[in-house]
Amino acid sequence: MHNGLSVKDYAINLDCHEIVTESGSFIIADKLLDTFRPKLKKLHRSRKGFDSIDSARNYWLTIHSDKNFVYADTPNWLKYEGLFGFVYKCPDKCEDFTKRDKYTEPVKLLMAQTYPGSEIELRQNGGTSNGEIYFEIQSSRAFYDKFDLYKLDRESYFHGKWKPHPLNLYSYWKTPQGQPK
Repeated sequence: MHNGLSVKDYAINLDCHEIVTESGSFIIADKLLDTFRPKLKKLHRSRKGFDSIDSARNYWLTIHSDKNFVYADTPNWLKYEGLFGFVYKCPDKCEDFTKRDKYTEPVKLLMAQTYPGSEIELRQNGGTSNGEIYFEIQSSRAFYDKFDLYKLDRESYFHGKWKPHPLNLYSYWKTPQGQPK
């Protein structure tokens, strides 16, 4: 409860002397927070690297059943193997950067029609005043290998080269460890 209102979730930050809720953060008197300190245990952070995407994905599934596992951000490699970019030439030169978003949906639609059923994530990643928009796609390597809708410079880091997602995972545990039990 805060100011007579019930909150769904909260986090206690002992270093900043605050309680954080979905409605914002609230400063709490040091003496009051000190009563929580002995009851809270510090989490242990673990970093694990993987040799293959299959071993990374299997580890992700395994740790969620471990009683000491607390949290890990959902990694991009769980759904996509990597990413690449391409340059889209605007038919009207798209000189006004504020109106570039209108091209994202037609590009998505054309990709869905050309590669039906493909699991991808498309987003704009900048552009130029010369009528170019840079798009980035997260996908499987197989999708990248067959992609020919727009010209790719497969050697250019920003405009076509395949970049696999790093196979790392940072996770938080109740006890020091790196392997699920």
